[in-house]
This record gives sequence, structure tokens and C-alpha cells, in this order.
Amino acid sequence: MKKPSRILVIESTDAAAGRMAALLEQADYSVSIATSSKDAWAALQRRKFDLIISDLGMPELSGVTLMQRVRRELPEQNGQTPAIAMSQYLREEFKAETLNAGFQSFVIKPAKAERVLLEVRQLLR
Repeated sequence: MKKPSRILVIESTDAAAGRMAALLEQADYSVSIATSSKDAWAALQRRKFDLIISDLGMPELSGVTLMQRVRRELPEQNGQTPAIAMSQYLREEFKAETLNAGFQSFVIKPAKAERVLLEVRQLLR
């Protein structure tokens, strides 16, 4: 039996992180949660993930800055891990900034469950 894919969910609130984790776990993914950039960085240094889903509006270090740091400083651990950026804001230059930082996908919040799962499945192929 294949092991479930490991996903790191980085969300600024426990409630949002819990909702995302519940959705992913219901779809048989293994989920770890970080509710700060500091916790996310520690988790990314400790273990390899198959996918990262990150809120861009983190309080102390933005999702974009965090992803740039991951790509630059953790090339073997999670430097190539596919990542989905999530934000409430849709501006083309913001979307381009996330893609340039190392995200492969951008989802507008609040996102429908089907949309999130579609993005997850596509990036985990």
C-alpha cells in the first residue's frame, strides 16, 4: 500500500489551518500544520514534504519570503518541493511574484474544496 503524500499547511490562524488539514486528511493525505513562518521553517528543516501549501499573509515573514528562503537555503530538503500559494488578493503582479518566488500554483481564498484538491492532485502527479 502506498504511503500518503506528506503536505505542510502553513496558515496564519489555527481555524484556517484546521479546515485545510481536515479537507486534506479526508482525501487521505498526511498533513502537518504550521501557524507561523518560524514554525514552518523549523518543520521544513526537520523533514521532507511532498507538497507545501502556504498562506501568503503570514505576520512575521510573508509566504513569498519564506518560499524564497526555502528554495535558496534548503535545496536538498525541500528546495524542489512543489508549492501552492494561497491569498485573498488577486493582482497579476502579485501572482507573478509568487511564481517567481518558487510557487507552482496560486489559489484565491476562500477556495472551494474541489479547487484545492484539484491543485494538490496536479502537483503531486
